[in-house]
Amino acid sequence: MRYLIPEFTGLGDIIQKTPMIKTIRELDPGAQVFLIGDNRWGGLDVIKDSPLIDDSCNVIKLVGLELPRKYDNQDLINLYRKLNRKQLNLIRDWINSKEWEAFFQNHQGDIPQELSQLIEESGNGKVFKHVEIENGIKNERTRLFRKRETVVDAVAVPVLKGRHDIDANYDLLEYCQNRPIARSYDTWTSLGANQKYLKNWNLKKNNYICFQPGAANGSPTPKTWSARNFVDLSRRLINEHGKTVVLLGDAGDQDHIISRWNWPSGIVNTAGKTSLGELASLIGNASCVVVHDSGIMHLANAMDIPLVALYGPTDYTATRPLGKKSTILFSKTAAFATMYSSGLSEKTLAEEYPNNSAMEAITVAQVENAVTNSLSKFN
Repeated sequence: MRYLIPEFTGLGDIIQKTPMIKTIRELDPGAQVFLIGDNRWGGLDVIKDSPLIDDSCNVIKLVGLELPRKYDNQDLINLYRKLNRKQLNLIRDWINSKEWEAFFQNHQGDIPQELSQLIEESGNGKVFKHVEIENGIKNERTRLFRKRETVVDAVAVPVLKGRHDIDANYDLLEYCQNRPIARSYDTWTSLGANQKYLKNWNLKKNNYICFQPGAANGSPTPKTWSARNFVDLSRRLINEHGKTVVLLGDAGDQDHIISRWNWPSGIVNTAGKTSLGELASLIGNASCVVVHDSGIMHLANAMDIPLVALYGPTDYTATRPLGKKSTILFSKTAAFATMYSSGLSEKTLAEEYPNNSAMEAITVAQVENAVTNSLSKFN
């Protein structure tokens, strides 16, 4: 069977699909798996080089566009709306060439309408699509764009609150296979942990701890712990425990968060200076990683690195790391798990809970304890 799997929401979402992808190949060694996405935040690069993936399409690269350095959802919508006929035909040709039989559209797919239309027009197989249970479950022939004559079969798959993303993805596969499937929760990546990159930073394997002080490209978000706490924690780990601390992040994290604080001497700041492969190598050779609910968290979990994950307003029931080396600390303020039941965006919640207040219930001592416990247990 030929599967088409979308990637339009970044690192974490595609990593949460990896157990399902591996199970597809185990159930049917002759299966073919294709990825289509725009590689925002490097999502395609995380797994496209795996032997489990037959081919991938970065639609932005295919049609010769570039994602803006800083962008929001509306910018992306506008980018796809401006695609001309030639560009759309290039994408259509790639989709049709795969002769896909099953397309998995999960509830976080964020697939641009223009691409949904092309997938529908190809009409080669069935779309297995998440729907909220309160909307009712009904399988039907679907036409998202009524002017088109071609349609595909759509199979509605319920997604429930409190369902982990890995399970929600497996639900799509079970509806496709029409039978129960044994589930694995081990995520994976095709990125390696090449130690040669450590020389650039004068680091040695298992001899440093990684911190992620920012998130969301440095934009305001309610899910980040105060940088002041990271400064204090790094000082304790350096002065009291003799550890080296490495800061991770992108250019936005560096400009808007990291650069605004006085860090202790001995800090190694790599934010905004690494490729995705170099980032993976820093994570994969670390003795422990301290992160927020983010793509870096999912990458560290997939690489089986001791992990301390800091959670506050996000829906931990859906995204929490399930690896055996993962420790989760919860900030139980009024904002705790707000995103479980509210439709509010991170931007709106950041305005409602400013200045890292949603994460303030996690203390520096708690994180220091979790780090030292992880080091003694797994190193």
